[in-house]
Amino acid sequence: MAPKTPEDILQAVYDATQEAIRTTVQLILQGEVTIDAVKIADALSTARLTVKPDATGDNGAVVVLNTQPLPDGASTEAKQNELLLKDFATEATLAAILAKLISAPATEAKQDLLLAKDFATELTLVKILNKLIAAPATEAKQDALLARDFATETTLAKIWDRFFTEPPATEAKQDALIAKDFATETTLSAVLSKLIAAPATEAKQDALLSKDFATETTLAAILAKLIAAPATEAKQDLLLAKDFSTEATLSAVLNKITAAAATEAKQDAIISSLVGGPREHGEQAAVSTSYSAITNSISFGAPKRHLRIYCEEDMYWVDSAASDIDAGTKLTTAGQRGYIKRGDKIEISFATGITRLDFLAVDTAGAVYVTGLE
Repeated sequence: MAPKTPEDILQAVYDATQEAIRTTVQLILQGEVTIDAVKIADALSTARLTVKPDATGDNGAVVVLNTQPLPDGASTEAKQNELLLKDFATEATLAAILAKLISAPATEAKQDLLLAKDFATELTLVKILNKLIAAPATEAKQDALLARDFATETTLAKIWDRFFTEPPATEAKQDALIAKDFATETTLSAVLSKLIAAPATEAKQDALLSKDFATETTLAAILAKLIAAPATEAKQDLLLAKDFSTEATLSAVLNKITAAAATEAKQDAIISSLVGGPREHGEQAAVSTSYSAITNSISFGAPKRHLRIYCEEDMYWVDSAASDIDAGTKLTTAGQRGYIKRGDKIEISFATGITRLDFLAVDTAGAVYVTGLE
């Protein structure tokens, strides 16, 4: 049963009083009695009821409430004002929401998709909230973050596309990367310090650009050569067995060069002696293994003191033969002839100029080329 309000109690008292008066009057007077205004009061409160005859005088009464306290939990004017200040959704907004729900209602499939999402749990959000409260972001920290060179959306999108267009990373590839000898933070820091201490200048870069560095093509050719014929232990042993110049020997050579350095004048004199004056070139395309002055002799129009000789086969040679017979004799006599190995290029200088050279092929006929320099 709902609790009785003060109005209900007073109304019940009034009804009981009215009924008692009617009954008493009817019993005593057995007639009509006019009752003027009757006041019903509660001695324990300020509540009052005034009972008056009705307008028709037909034993009716009008109950007028004087004052009445509000019950516990009743709404007040202040609370109503607070409610009026709230930004409740209007009829138009709710109607738009209803229309949206009708046009695109939630389906079981969509709800299943939402349920499958890995949304943050209340526990996780509480932890995040506690973290934010314990260490809130400050303006200084935000400025520091803004100064960071974070990846842009465009860059991240390219990286994302790269992951999907290229084969994904495998454990084997990751192990290979781990095995790489990448530069450490310490090394890179030292490099950075070096670059800061002695940065590259435009002048230094121009100097580097003018250097005759090996090209990619040349290095690729060298790499291919090394792959095709790599160094072996046997070849290294052969190199170790070579009598290369020692540090002491090279130091002595350096001291000699330093003490008596070549001068430009001396170099000019040597060049002049080697290439100065008119040149005269002669060749024999088929020097035979048996001497013939026609095929085995080269003559010069003017005496030459410096000669360059190249032959395709092993050759004997003599200079300044008195005659064809003299040349043939010397070429076939040990101790009176010179020897040139196949493929060799030699330069010969004479005290006085010569006008004739004679050759004799050792085993196989071949060509001889001679250039008289001076």
